[in-house]
Amino acid sequence: QEGSVNKFLVDDKGVLLLVCFGLHPLLHADDPLRAMLAGQRMLDQLKEMELSGCVGVCTGRVWCGVVGTSKRREYTVLGDTVNLAARLMGKAGTKDFDQAKGLLCDRATKEAVQGSLEMKSLGEVKLKGKAFPVEVFMTTGHAIVKELDMQHSRLLKWVDWKPPQSYRKMLEDAEIFTRGGVTMIAGEHGTGKAELRWTLQELGAAQGVTVIYSSNNDDAGLMVMSTPKSVWAGILRKIVQLHKRSKGKLSGADTKQAILELAPESERWLPLLGDVLSELNVNSEHVENIKNVIGEEKADEHARA
Repeated sequence: QEGSVNKFLVDDKGVLLLVCFGLHPLLHADDPLRAMLAGQRMLDQLKEMELSGCVGVCTGRVWCGVVGTSKRREYTVLGDTVNLAARLMGKAGTKDFDQAKGLLCDRATKEAVQGSLEMKSLGEVKLKGKAFPVEVFMTTGHAIVKELDMQHSRLLKWVDWKPPQSYRKMLEDAEIFTRGGVTMIAGEHGTGKAELRWTLQELGAAQGVTVIYSSNNDDAGLMVMSTPKSVWAGILRKIVQLHKRSKGKLSGADTKQAILELAPESERWLPLLGDVLSELNVNSEHVENIKNVIGEEKADEHARA
């Protein structure tokens, strides 16, 4: 999620991490959401290792800079937001907040992520260092799926916005809809990628061509930058669903069968797709054996093919 680990402390009480989102140069419009997802992922991984943990997430301005002397100094963050996050972390590990499953956040974070994550108020709580009770929130774990309404897109209604016309011409010159092919749309958050994808789908529908698309975001629009192969996972799953004439997610056995029907020669290299399609339940030792025999670079080439 592109956060920055500022402190990593180990003492008799356990391990403490101070992670910051939004520090230069890793600044994003959805940093509060990234913080929540990172916290939840850490808790999930600790649970898999049969360990426990607790996380406090707060959003706000902090002082950041170098503190110390010429002999010893460090870059750190200070302020009420940092202190509040520490207090919430402490509360998240108590029996009073068992339902939070180890993760609490403040109102500012809740307001920043409520369009993507389903949030629930746990009421107000008295915290050390605070004159008044503070309302705390938890996530239910459910993402809010966003349906893009392109009919009311301001970008598409902007007559002077040139990318759709340029993109249309590029697709026509490349004969994408007659010969087939792949097109990639890349850009920063909020630059109109969804609008261009919608343009591609409209053009494909008009030509009677099936357009298969995927992105580094899941259906809820949550960033998954730490899993770059998710783009190919989405494309492969849609190809398999089309082949099987299914609208839902297929089992590992059905997915494997469909891939072999589409590309029988891929059976030998099928385990290499385990990193992309988790439902295949590929034995990691099998994958490592293939990589050891043909080499890491060659294995990546076969996986891409």
